[in-house]
Amino acid sequence: MNSMLCLRFVFLTLASALLYSCSPEMNETDLVPDTAADIAALELIIQESVTNWNGANLDALMEDNADEFVMMGPDEPAKRGKERLKAEWAAYHSEHSENWQPVIEDIQVSGDLGFVRSSFTTTTTSKVDGTVTVTKGKTIVILKRQTDGSWKHIVEIWNRDAPDDKQSEILSTSP
Repeated sequence: MNSMLCLRFVFLTLASALLYSCSPEMNETDLVPDTAADIAALELIIQESVTNWNGANLDALMEDNADEFVMMGPDEPAKRGKERLKAEWAAYHSEHSENWQPVIEDIQVSGDLGFVRSSFTTTTTSKVDGTVTVTKGKTIVILKRQTDGSWKHIVEIWNRDAPDDKQSEILSTSP
């Protein structure tokens, strides 16, 4: 009986050693996400989005968005789906040129989700009458890591700051 137990122990030890030697080598860094690399990737995708928006390169801009991307702008219902947004943005860019300049204020990554909080200044020029409008505001973009490791926008919410004269009025009436 002792020899059977001993033989079983030897067999299990050899089988474990064989299985361990066939598994891919892992170290501690494989278990810890590379947050710095993820933050750099999010910064890059935001910059690509800015370049593509300002250049009205909507095909490239859509590549940065998940199929079911949700845009939540001020004073309107949420809009779902990048194809719907592409059509709306094409109509917008046919009548306006825009220079959107965000300032990233915070980036966070947790697992496969990341968010970017920014303030922005946008200078919009009407292609119809040449009117120039400067808008300041803020935005939060939520991105999700895809199965291939890339990041895509899944939700964006933005709104405008109060115009300077309204801001002065708000500040003067605050307690």
